[in-house]
Amino acid sequence: MKKVVYILLLLSLAFIQVGYANDVIDDKGIKNKLLIEALDEYGYDDPIKTSMVWAKGLKERSGALQYSTLSKNLKKEYVLKLDEIAPNWVTRVSSPWVENYNLICMTKISDELYYIKIRIFTKTSAGPYENYDVMLKLIKEEEFFKIDEIKAPSHMEAYMY
Repeated sequence: MKKVVYILLLLSLAFIQVGYANDVIDDKGIKNKLLIEALDEYGYDDPIKTSMVWAKGLKERSGALQYSTLSKNLKKEYVLKLDEIAPNWVTRVSSPWVENYNLICMTKISDELYYIKIRIFTKTSAGPYENYDVMLKLIKEEEFFKIDEIKAPSHMEAYMY
């Protein structure tokens, strides 16, 4: 009889633990969904600021910062690649890393369309590595400027995902 009660107690605890684990997973899923929805409502009314936040996301290895600056269309593509390559949204390779970035030029096409060129400086433990020029196309999406296209050398993808 004691063995039966003990086994039933163990089974009950196991089911409670499984239920708790599912609640934790559900809570994290809900939290992630809410955070992504919040990022979708966030932005800048200045194309330069938007571009600099994107570049900061490269330097800090933050997929969330990069995501927050992207247009609705680009976000869909970005999330698919992040889910595949960097599901924790910590982006890029550890070496070489982005050391710094500078605005090179900005071209205003209209009040709702800008092109901004940014130079990305990379570094390794041995010192400066390579520099990359990235061209960003920014559009006005509702009240904020969002990056709608990124033109960069193909090996720059390692820093973005």
